[in-house]
Amino acid sequence: MEAGPPVVLLEQDGLIVVDKPAGLPSTGRTLEDPGCLQWRLEQARGRPVWAIHQLDAETSGVILFAARKSLVEPTVRRMRPPLGRKIYLAVCRGTPDFTARSIREPIGRRETARGSELSVSSRGRPSRTDVRVIASSRDACLVRASLATGRTHQVRIHLAHVGLPVVGETRYAPPPATPDSRLALHSWTIALAPTPERPRLVVTSPPPGDLVRLCARLGLDLPASR
Repeated sequence: MEAGPPVVLLEQDGLIVVDKPAGLPSTGRTLEDPGCLQWRLEQARGRPVWAIHQLDAETSGVILFAARKSLVEPTVRRMRPPLGRKIYLAVCRGTPDFTARSIREPIGRRETARGSELSVSSRGRPSRTDVRVIASSRDACLVRASLATGRTHQVRIHLAHVGLPVVGETRYAPPPATPDSRLALHSWTIALAPTPERPRLVVTSPPPGDLVRLCARLGLDLPASR
């Protein structure tokens, strides 16, 4: 991936909302790791920033950073449902037998031959993803996934569990016959709950070109708005 300054969607009250490209880790193994979004943002601004949450390296879209460390915890609280919300777009393999569904399956770890892995587990933590089908074709669909909880890889695990693995998924579903370029998952919208000092904040990132082209190839119409 070419290096370049991050695309800042909004900077307000010490929050920096960035449009993360696919293929770039949110943070690095060290504070000086040049191969991550946080480092690039710090270089562009000339001062430290703190990640409020993480996106997988292959996932694109809205991600939040803070100009001050003291803003991290309050902003994490503002992201929590019901007034806070994280909404993803996912291009999935398979044809759904529903229009809307609330996936309420606990997520936890289980032991496999490869070691401990996350999965749907009766011993896991309560988890909920609200899914709405936006478009579907013969063997693929585009869904809107809204998180009511925030487990690691929750969208990926829940969609694979109901037979709709994200295109490009290899960890939680068998790989497709023809591998895709990347995980077709996009952080579409983040909403922050209002506080006595600040109104509700909603920021959206349009799907990037590679997902637009993928949807066109699969016969899926992208939404005009969230």
